[in-house]
Amino acid sequence: MSLSGAAVSTVALPALAVLELRASTTDVAVLAFLGQLPNAFALWAACASPRPPSRRPPARTGLARDIADGVRYVVRRPMIRTVIAALSTLSFGLAVMNTYWAYYLLDQLGASPSAFGVIMGAGGAGGVAGALLAPRIAARIGIGPTIIVGFAVSPLTQVPLLCAGPGLRWQTVLTATLAVQLFWATVSGTSQRSLRQAVCDPAFQGRMQSASTTLTAGARPLAAATAGGLVLLIDVRATLAIGALQQVVPVVLLLASPIRALRTIPRPYGSATPPRRSPFMTTASTAAAAYWEPLWFQGRRYRQLDNSENRLLEKHLGAGRGRPALDIGCGDGSLSRRLTQLGYRATGIDCSPSAVALAAAQDLGPGRMPVWRCMDFTTDDLGALPEPAYAVITCRLVFRWIDDKAAFLDRVRRLLVPGGTFWVVVEIAGRRPAATDPALLALGIPPTDAELLTTGWSVVRTADLDVLRCYALRP
Repeated sequence: MSLSGAAVSTVALPALAVLELRASTTDVAVLAFLGQLPNAFALWAACASPRPPSRRPPARTGLARDIADGVRYVVRRPMIRTVIAALSTLSFGLAVMNTYWAYYLLDQLGASPSAFGVIMGAGGAGGVAGALLAPRIAARIGIGPTIIVGFAVSPLTQVPLLCAGPGLRWQTVLTATLAVQLFWATVSGTSQRSLRQAVCDPAFQGRMQSASTTLTAGARPLAAATAGGLVLLIDVRATLAIGALQQVVPVVLLLASPIRALRTIPRPYGSATPPRRSPFMTTASTAAAAYWEPLWFQGRRYRQLDNSENRLLEKHLGAGRGRPALDIGCGDGSLSRRLTQLGYRATGIDCSPSAVALAAAQDLGPGRMPVWRCMDFTTDDLGALPEPAYAVITCRLVFRWIDDKAAFLDRVRRLLVPGGTFWVVVEIAGRRPAATDPALLALGIPPTDAELLTTGWSVVRTADLDVLRCYALRP
């Protein structure tokens, strides 16, 4: 059954055909195909229909460009892309099975109409229970595991169906497994929708959801046709088995992604006033997120804190004593956690949802943990931060990648309390051997950027660590 519970309508026509017309397998496939066409046509018509006239001047591009921008947005957001890919793959496998699910129960397993109704009713009850308990389950085991468990339960609950035979005992088993399946389908469906909405730019929420709906519902007629073709080559049980096996694929996709370590939903995209310009225009926010998110999602990791750097932190920042600290570009959260260990009330922010998810997933120990926010410091509303000002602001291996460095420094000064410390760690150009890979040579900041960084501070202290330089700057 589908994650949205739409399987009731999917099996209705085949079930009616078996009960009233004693339909053949070919008839069932045709009816399932035709039953899916209205939804698919509605989706395709919505894509092709003209949009209502805008109250704003027609300064935007056409519908085709809007659709292309929406598709590019989903493709460039690995977390959203993975969830939608898993969802559409699962939906296709379920649609293959749903084509002959009712036929198999009624014709080959000999279930009576009453037994069939009881099985469907139990599935509906499981879905209702899942909707009621979804928030509690996600809070208990984490949003990522909740999504993955829901996807994994689907193929597992198909095993009893493939092993079942006629009789009341098997009908009881199928009743229980369908209730469990739709329970977890609803829990997982609620969780994955919440996750997608949280990490999606508000300007693209509708297009993201349209992409998901089009891929999942729009392909169901093809799944019904595929099932019909398979039954002509093999039998119904083998066709159901192929549909069940395909449902394993999305589980693998999710387990191979950072979603498996996600315990909480990242703060909604931006958590502040979204940019007025199109997210695909060149803005610091979207350019940063588009660059860093794929790298973090694909497993890229960066230089970790070592003992020397930790000693410098303690020397220049001192004990936190509960004062607020902000870590800009927190990445996997190692510096934010170190600030917490020093006694600061730390907040880690990053424009990459995958980085924030990775940082939050490591909050497993006792005691105070940092607060995590998914936002771009250079463009988002600073009022969305937990504190109005900070005693310490850190920026480790990030300054090199800021486009408008002067504006960035102005924002830092606005948040730093009098007497506070701005801790910056950068690589200095020219410190690597000349034979080094040119890409690595470009990681250092030139003297002009170093001068810009240190101008306007009353106190400038530095400490060198091989190719890095640490700055402790005070207003």
